[in-house]
Amino acid sequence: MEIRASFDIGSGTTKLLVVRVDTINRVIVEELLTLEAEILFGVGFEQSKTGKLPEELCQTLKKTVKEFKEKALQVGAQKFAGVATAVFRKASNGLQCLEELNSETAVNVRLVAQEVEGKLGMYTASAVSKGSTDDIISWDSGGASFQIVGKVGDDFQYLNGPMGDSQSLRVLVEEVRKGDMNASPNPVTKEEAYELVDKIQKIIPSPPEWLTQKLREGCHHVTTFGGTTCCFRLLYLVLGKSRGITQSDMERAIDMTFGKSDAELSVYPQERLVFPKLGLMLAVARKYDIREIDYHTSNGSTSGVAIYDEFW
Repeated sequence: MEIRASFDIGSGTTKLLVVRVDTINRVIVEELLTLEAEILFGVGFEQSKTGKLPEELCQTLKKTVKEFKEKALQVGAQKFAGVATAVFRKASNGLQCLEELNSETAVNVRLVAQEVEGKLGMYTASAVSKGSTDDIISWDSGGASFQIVGKVGDDFQYLNGPMGDSQSLRVLVEEVRKGDMNASPNPVTKEEAYELVDKIQKIIPSPPEWLTQKLREGCHHVTTFGGTTCCFRLLYLVLGKSRGITQSDMERAIDMTFGKSDAELSVYPQERLVFPKLGLMLAVARKYDIREIDYHTSNGSTSGVAIYDEFW
């Protein structure tokens, strides 16, 4: 047994999970601590127009991780590891931001490729749903990218999408609304919401054969996961359901929220990102003919990090 503290430094939220792990069987046997903090790297990157992460966000990250580490030590954490994902790959100073973080905190956060991000998502989806990686399709969607992963034979297959909440926001504000990234997109009309869906469908990759075939074979339930601010939880909050969510349900969520102001949408996390999230999910579901999804609560991909042997 080993007590591990795993970090997931995402494009919108920084997350920590401390768990007791059966290292022989690679399973989590007890959850000791879970924490998250909103740090909008993806939005900051899109707003900066410099190709860099804002320095103030890198400083906020260091402060947050130091605080998280102290709390992890209090519950007995023995080892630390973590991943940083899409926006840190895109930003010219992303690696520098992480190197400074590791130098000051010694938490061993790595910048990982999108395929590794997808694999961690699959491990997390399997852990929270209790489903076998042989049988499920996982869909992870974050602030700057999405990954859909399935297993064919003995190998994982990946669909890596270059679109997350922050890029969806940019498309909505700049291409649909012809506005300014620093202003709220709300209220969004129904016509604007569906124009966003159409534009995203044209941007994201074509369906890979492995995914089309797996869906044809009857794997219509796609497993999604995430924490407080994830797009899939937003669907749960709007619709009041977390299993068997269809494309029609996603359309109904748009119908229930269009035309509302920031104040009216403040009952949901990150009210300015409500339509970027809803539009992105519906666009992906339509593009790849994903008929139903199940949502499971998780703290990002921290469960996957905790049982991914290469990090420990």
